[in-house]
Amino acid sequence: MVRALIVFTLMLVVNIAWARYIQTVSDGQRLKASLWDSTLFLLGGITVTQYTKAHWLLIPATLGAFVGTFIGAKRGKGIEAETESYNGTGVGRELEAVLPTAQPTSPWITDRLR
Repeated sequence: MVRALIVFTLMLVVNIAWARYIQTVSDGQRLKASLWDSTLFLLGGITVTQYTKAHWLLIPATLGAFVGTFIGAKRGKGIEAETESYNGTGVGRELEAVLPTAQPTSPWITDRLR
């Protein structure tokens, strides 16, 4: 039971770190992203050594992964908070620089973008 709690907690922290890693990479924060990635590697490796010999520990690991991602995505900005609509098309700001130069060749595409 103690090992199950340890594995659950490790996976929870790993998935919070994973969410933060993705957020810092997308924000261009290389140092923070590197620190989160190192945390992922260390804690992920420890977790794998725990369930390699006891496969039943995959159950608490999976639950920890779910809860950790839920917490990590909610705690940070999240993709939805970062995405802004571009001219009402629902396209995020990452494509904002590309869309003005793109010329749809089909009236069907043009109608869908309006």
